[in-house]
Amino acid sequence: MPGDLTGLAPDIERTLQAIEAAVAGMTPEQLVRAPAGKWSAESVLEHLDLTFSGTVVGLRKRLETGVRALTADWRQRIATWLIVELGFFPPGFQAPEFAKPVGGRGERILDDIRRHLREMDEVMVECDQKLGTHVAFKHPRLGPLTTAQWRKFHLVHTRHHMKQIARLRAA
Repeated sequence: MPGDLTGLAPDIERTLQAIEAAVAGMTPEQLVRAPAGKWSAESVLEHLDLTFSGTVVGLRKRLETGVRALTADWRQRIATWLIVELGFFPPGFQAPEFAKPVGGRGERILDDIRRHLREMDEVMVECDQKLGTHVAFKHPRLGPLTTAQWRKFHLVHTRHHMKQIARLRAA
């Protein structure tokens, strides 16, 4: 069942659409099948969901504690430019520990993704309203990102992983 896209920011809507298009028609067996040592489609989806829910937690924390000054180093600025501005997700990034999948969610992962994307969009709107659209929130690798940059990051990151799912489907 496709997710309700009503009221989502365009980049969040495109993120959900990319996920749903990539897994449309996949059986539960296809979702969990993976080459040796590689992630399954379910694992890829769980990884993404962990990043979505992690963003929700981080932004809610910032709403509670308020604004703080953040600066990016030159590596973070380049990575942000590549990902957010150019839409290119460089290969070779390893998932941080908090975003590594453990498996076992099966088809339920899609419901979790829909819920967390909606929550993420809602908390981003709240951040913009209460703190301003210019305020940056810390990404573990990219440093400070505004909510608009966070939305774009998640879209580019999702598209990167949907290519993995396409390869799994083709195998």
